[in-house]
Amino acid sequence: MVAYKTVQGTNSFKQLVHLTIQCIAVILSLVGVWTALKFHNDKGIDNFYSLHSWAALLPWHVFFGIAAQAGQSYGRRAAYERSDRGWRGEAVQEAYKLSLWFLSSKR
Repeated sequence: MVAYKTVQGTNSFKQLVHLTIQCIAVILSLVGVWTALKFHNDKGIDNFYSLHSWAALLPWHVFFGIAAQAGQSYGRRAAYERSDRGWRGEAVQEAYKLSLWFLSSKR
């Protein structure tokens, strides 16, 4: 959003700046995850043993969920929407089910 507010130019140029910033962020986050995994493997430390480690994966989960939802056809998305609650009701319901599954899973 910063690219749209601060960059002067056409809409397509602003979108290009936004895409460039997003690509840099994805590359840096991949390097960060790879570095953390390499460090843990070199030191013999277990990977993803803390809540902090799992919370760091949440943005990836959200990103791929949004990408999957955006990749669906319009008809398929419309089939999931309900007229009484709309898409937000479904999202809240899915988040609730996911949290219940996570809390009930045995470790």
